[in-house]
Formats: sequence, structure tokens, C-alpha cells
Amino acid sequence: MTRSPFASIALSLISGLFLASAGCSGAVTTASSDGGSGVGGSSGASGGTGGATSTATCTPSEELCDGIDNNCDGNIDEDCGCSPAGKTQSCYTGDPATQDKGSCKSGIRTCDEHGMWSACAGDVLPAEEKCNDLDDDCDGEIDDMGLSSCGVGACMVTVPVCVAGVLSQCTPGTPAVEICDGIDNNCNQLVDEAYPDAGKACDTGKPGICSAGITKCVTLNGITVPDCVPNLLPGTELCDGLDNDCDGQVDDNIVGTGAACSTGLNGSCNAGTVSCQGGVIDCFPNNPPTPEICDGLDNDCSGVADDFPGAGMPCDTGLLGACKDGVNGCHNGVFGCIQTTQAQATDVCGDNIDNDCDGTVDPGCLYTFTGVQTNVPIANLVGWTQCYMDTYAGSGTALTTIQAQCSKAKLLLGCRPTGGTSLQVAAWAPRTDVLFDTGTGNVTHDANGVGWYYNGSWSWGFAPQGDSIQRNSCDTVASSIGGAGADPDKRLCWHTGGGTINGGWRCGASDSLNGSGAFQRLVFHAD
Repeated sequence: MTRSPFASIALSLISGLFLASAGCSGAVTTASSDGGSGVGGSSGASGGTGGATSTATCTPSEELCDGIDNNCDGNIDEDCGCSPAGKTQSCYTGDPATQDKGSCKSGIRTCDEHGMWSACAGDVLPAEEKCNDLDDDCDGEIDDMGLSSCGVGACMVTVPVCVAGVLSQCTPGTPAVEICDGIDNNCNQLVDEAYPDAGKACDTGKPGICSAGITKCVTLNGITVPDCVPNLLPGTELCDGLDNDCDGQVDDNIVGTGAACSTGLNGSCNAGTVSCQGGVIDCFPNNPPTPEICDGLDNDCSGVADDFPGAGMPCDTGLLGACKDGVNGCHNGVFGCIQTTQAQATDVCGDNIDNDCDGTVDPGCLYTFTGVQTNVPIANLVGWTQCYMDTYAGSGTALTTIQAQCSKAKLLLGCRPTGGTSLQVAAWAPRTDVLFDTGTGNVTHDANGVGWYYNGSWSWGFAPQGDSIQRNSCDTVASSIGGAGADPDKRLCWHTGGGTINGGWRCGASDSLNGSGAFQRLVFHAD
């Protein structure tokens, strides 16, 4: 289309006026109306959000002569002419997306006498949203001024800023007692800071040092609840009488324990294990001391097996003869008197023991011995019969009388303290050897390991065979008047004279007994 220079100038002026009227700058623009802020709430509430802002944008396209800024350059139908003059057309200078929405309305333009359209008059563009029950910002929403909140915690309330053209009043909720739920129930801007049972001691239900706890508010799996939180967490097990690792066992699995060891104790207490007992790590016995039983073991760890009270002490089995001898001890798992001497087939003659345990001692036997004996129990003189007895003070009994009373084949001479049960010294031999007349000299007649001497006018006695004697008239060797000598306790001597016995002088180591009633002389005989 060809224009005259004047027409071009006029068009430029008209376009400039149009742009000034439309508020266009020649750049792509987006019409908008920011909403105002909401009404402020109470209790420290913040105001609501502003009204919605138009986000419609102009999408450029080929400019058409249709009363719309198609190419989004701020000019409507530039380079478009019109005819006839006075013709009118609908127009809109805002965002096409808001045209005829809400309060937004199209305007009218008129074709002037120069064939150019006038500025768009009467169009209503988007404005700031107000609480008036209208869509002021032409976004399709009435009174969309956002929301308003007031209060804190559980007291917080959120309401629309405007409802049906009327501004809303925001009133906070009422505070409640604080509980453990992750919410500020008492609306003091603190969460779960003070609730019933908070900080109280409690039992976690876990073993060991983890059992003691304090009640705290915790969030588990997104849920906030009161819980008993342990004061101490599991640690390394120590030897202190506590379950440090909280596994339900006290002083278990401690580093350095568990190895076999020797306790140094006796018996069954010797084998041990390095372990913790009473807060101490040491080698403790696998089998602690127990009361002793008859099992061949040292149960009480005393160092001796089966050492019951009285164990090893002599006891009486209740059997006869030699079989009655026993010793207390264990036998076949029973503690009692254990027989130590078993019955022999027959008695041993001369030992004065019931060897065959039949209740009789040496039946048909004669108690014999060799040499001079001391401290011989008279009860042992089985087979011997006492045929003569008098004190050392007695004198005048004829030797023939004594020999007549003691007429058997064997004679035994002895002496004792008066009334004693044992002979202080004794010896025996066949009758002929005991009465062999040795005269008054210091020569003995030897028989059965004994040196015998006898004379009816001097003395009668004996000494161990081979020992020297000094008859004065009795033997004084190793005596109180004869000085040192061998075997003083094995010598016996009685005075004789004129065929009678005249007192006595020595009984073993006791001498100078002439006229003493404190000692007795005895003669026994046997077949």
C-alpha cells in the first residue's frame, strides 16, 4: 500500500499518541496487578499472601488488522488502514488472555478521516485484586487475595484473606497443656518443652547399665512419643560386677579371660579358668571346694583325698582278736572302720594275739622270747603260771620251797614295782639253765640269749648274754655303786644265803632295794 509523505507523518503522530494513551513502550509487556497484603492476625501472626499476579504472556504472531497487538510490539494493527471514516471496532490493549475476563473489558476504536484507527478507548485492563467480590486482576478468580495465618504452634489458624467481598478476621486457637507429640500445644513457640513425666527416672527394659534411663520426647519413624532413653549406652565389658555391654550377662566375655590355668590349689580345685569374680580377674577353680565325699578325690581341696574327721585314726571293727584293729577311712564309697589285720589260719604262738580271730588267744601256745626283755605286760605271759611272788623286803623262804612250787620245765624270772601290770625286766630259759649253779664267781651260764647265775649261798639273777657281771654278792655293774656299764635296765639280782632267799638288790636300773616293799620278785613256770 502506497502512502503520501503527509499520510506517513500523520500516521506516525497518531501512533505516537496511541502508544502514549496505551502506556506502551514499544517492548513486549505483561499486564499484571499485584494483590495487596492480607489482614494481619493476632498473637504474633503474620499477614496473608497477596492476591494472584497475572502470569499471562503475549505470544508474538503475524500482525493482523483485528484490533489486537498480535506481534506483541505494543502497537495495534500498525500499518493497517481503515475505511470508511467513522467505522468502529472492538479493541483491547492488555494481555489477550485477560480480555473480557472478570473486570477486564474490550474498548472501541474509530476510523478517522485519514483512514487510520484511533486509540483504543474504554478498554478496562487488569488491576490489583481488591476484596470486593470481583475478579479485579482478571485471572478468573474472585477475591483471590491468598491466605492469612495467625497464632503459633497448635494455636495457628489459617483463613482466606477475603471471602465474598469481606475481609476475614483471623483468631488464634486456644493453648492446651503441652504433651509429647511434636506440636507446640501450649502455643509458646517451644515444642515438647514441658510435659508430664518429662525428665523422670525410668526403666528402659534393657539389661545391665542400659536399664536406668530418663523420660524424654523422641521422634521415631516420624512419630513423636515419650520414651525412656538410657543414661548409659552399651560399652566394653569390664570386671566390675556390672553388665557393661548390656547383653544380660555380668562380667562376661572380658578381654583376657577364658584361658585354662592352674590355680595352685590342691585336689579338684587345681584346674581353673582365667575369669572375673568379685571384681578381680584371676585364675579361679573350675570346681570350687565342696564337702568331702568318699570318691578318692580331694573334694575340699585340703591336699588329702577323703580326709573326713577322724580319717586315719585307729578304730575297732567289732570283730574278734587281731581282726578288731582298723583305721577310719573310705571303702567302696563309704566312710567307716576299715579292717587292717586279716585273720590267719592259726594263732602264732607266743605273741599273745588272737591271730585267727576266733576269740581265743594262743590256745595251747607258750609266750616266748629271746634275751632279756623290759616292760613285759603280765597279760602277755600266755602259757606261763605264776608260782612265786614276794617283795624285796621278804626274806627266809627256802629255795627248795620255791623250786618245789615252780616245778615245771621252764622258769621265767621277773620283777616289778609292787602291784604293777608289767614286769620291769624279765628273762626265761629251761629250768636246768636257770638253776645252774655258777658258784660265787663272776661267770655266767648262757641260755636263750641270757647270762644266768645261781648259788644258794650267794645270789640269783641274770644279765644279757655277753655282758660282764660283778657279783658282790649281787651284780653291781652299771649300778649306783658300781659305776658305768652296759644294759643297766636289763639286769636282775636277788640275794641268797644258807639255802634261802634274802631280799633283793636290783630290778633293772633300780638298785639298792634290800628291804624295799616297793618292788616285787616273781617266778613263773611252764611246761
